[in-house]
Amino acid sequence: MADGTLNNKRLFDGTYRVTPVEGPFETPESKNVDVRGRKVTTVEFTVTPYISFSNVSIVREGLGVRATFTLQKNISSSIPQDYIVFVTPKTPYVGTIAYETNLSTGSVSITNDDFGKPISVLLSENYESGKTYYVRIGARCENASGRYNYTEVVSIQM
Repeated sequence: MADGTLNNKRLFDGTYRVTPVEGPFETPESKNVDVRGRKVTTVEFTVTPYISFSNVSIVREGLGVRATFTLQKNISSSIPQDYIVFVTPKTPYVGTIAYETNLSTGSVSITNDDFGKPISVLLSENYESGKTYYVRIGARCENASGRYNYTEVVSIQM
């Protein structure tokens, strides 16, 4: 699920070895999980994201949106790829699957030199007055299986 949960009601009772893989994070150690009697089983993993954000500000500017942020590289071996400021008026679950290309930045390449420095982007003034837009920033590394690390979603009323 989008919130990191997994729901599988077709597991037999038993002990399973669980490992989160192919995410925008360094793969953590596996854990053994006992599944018994159709009860909800909770397993929590602490992961280290390839990229994180600091000093994030996403605000309305006129009939546009200004996104300001600083990228932090958390895994020294990760290879930076790009970021996108995702925008949509359709759903608060804005991201790679739900965004409007004409309102978002498109893919912006990043290098190791971009980490630790403030980035500021003014998105188009094509937003409609009276609408609510959902905005968040995603950044990824080449070794993240194509997945983005994200900021929190911000809603902007035009």
